[in-house]
Amino acid sequence: PEVGITSLFFGYFAITLLCRASLMRILRVISLPRLLMLSLSAAAAGVFTMGVSSSLALFVLGFELTALGHGFIFPLTAMIVAKTIPPELRMLGNSVYLSSWDAGLMIGPLISSGLAAVLPLRETIAVMTLTPLIGLAMSTRVGKLGIE
Repeated sequence: PEVGITSLFFGYFAITLLCRASLMRILRVISLPRLLMLSLSAAAAGVFTMGVSSSLALFVLGFELTALGHGFIFPLTAMIVAKTIPPELRMLGNSVYLSSWDAGLMIGPLISSGLAAVLPLRETIAVMTLTPLIGLAMSTRVGKLGIE
């Protein structure tokens, strides 16, 4: 079991690394807002797949699909902050931006554990699909910022 878990997370981080290493090449072909929407969609599809999976193979597929989304989401949203915040406010903007990630990492486990107390684990994971879907709904505003 330890080798399987290690392999699962190795695959996750290998995929995120490949995504980030190829980001600039991909942005030559597809716009930043579109890639952000695709990445959030991949994350949502991956989390949902993990939640409804009845086999280990499907769970792993969902986990790695989530990695594909996560590999792009963080650097893309950092680019949005850099492009929309004036230079004199960029340190504050980045602090607020990174604090939002910290808050999510604090609040997410609280919500998940609360859900897991009343729902089976698979359903709890499926409900967590709402997080990237909310991000996807919010990402439609990025194009209105004039970012391409």
